[in-house]
Amino acid sequence: MGRSTISRAKRDQTWRDDIITNGLGRVEGIAVDWIAGNIYWSDYGFNIIEVARFNGSFRYVVISQGLDQPRAIAVHPEEG
Repeated sequence: MGRSTISRAKRDQTWRDDIITNGLGRVEGIAVDWIAGNIYWSDYGFNIIEVARFNGSFRYVVISQGLDQPRAIAVHPEEG
C-alpha cells in the first residue's frame, strides 16, 4: 500500500516481478479477478480506479470522475 509500483512475488519472497511501474500515483487497494485474469486497483494519488491483465497489459481507467481519494476496492469475479 502506498507504493508507486504493482508487483507480484512468490510467497517465500525468493522471486519478485514488477508488473506496473509507470503512471501510478499512490496505489492503496488491489483486488484480483482470478476468473477473468485481471487486477483492479484504486489510485489515491490520481483519484481513479484502473484495471489491467495479470501481466500488466491492457491497462484501462475504469472510473475517473466522482472519486475522492479512493482507498479500498473489492471485486466479485463470479458475478462479473
